[in-house]
Amino acid sequence: MMRQKAKPAKLCEHIKDDGKVCRSPAMRKQSCCFFHSEQRRREKRMAYARLTAKLRKDVRSETERLAERILKSPVFKNLMIKCLADGHLEDTLGIKAEAPATCDSEGVGVGNQQLEK
Repeated sequence: MMRQKAKPAKLCEHIKDDGKVCRSPAMRKQSCCFFHSEQRRREKRMAYARLTAKLRKDVRSETERLAERILKSPVFKNLMIKCLADGHLEDTLGIKAEAPATCDSEGVGVGNQQLEK
């Protein structure tokens, strides 16, 4: 009976900080050993987390800037107050109408009756 030689094990292709190749046995169907496969997975997860955090921050700051511009508009303020008074926002956002009925030209809320001086 003739013995068959085992196939040579595929070696890890990771290059260490000192410039040398790892040369540990690679995992099946992968180019790296267990340790370096996990390390690469962690690095990818961290890079993805950093990217999504940056995107969230960019979207949040853009949304805040847009909201600031919109809220400075007296037309928008009057529209929001009308929607609040009509109860449109209560269903969708759960906001109760406790706002004045209209805004003056400076964007300050004024009720239906005259303010006492």
